[in-house]
Amino acid sequence: MKARVKSGSLTMNKEVREALEAEADRMAKEAIAEMNRDNEEELDAMVLYILHEEFGFGEKRLRRFYDRFTQGLRDLGERYDMNEYDDRLWLCQKKLKEAGIDISKWKGEKEDG
Repeated sequence: MKARVKSGSLTMNKEVREALEAEADRMAKEAIAEMNRDNEEELDAMVLYILHEEFGFGEKRLRRFYDRFTQGLRDLGERYDMNEYDDRLWLCQKKLKEAGIDISKWKGEKEDG
């Protein structure tokens, strides 16, 4: 026997809707984390290669950068995981702007051109 449901006759209470939204958010975060893990080594290699080829970084300097950068990424991931969205998240951008470097502007220029 088939059940007939009129359009619009199904409603969700607030608790169910919030639970579904939380689960969707969790699944999205998991998908992003998996994508990051899948591409992490290749992205690391690309950054290190550019630093080596374009700027002459040797192994010792590349290792120092790699260790510091990967720690920064871990710290950032932990803040996202714990939903700690505070001013520390934007500290690097703020410090660069204080030095006269606006990466938001660079990004806009890339998107426009």
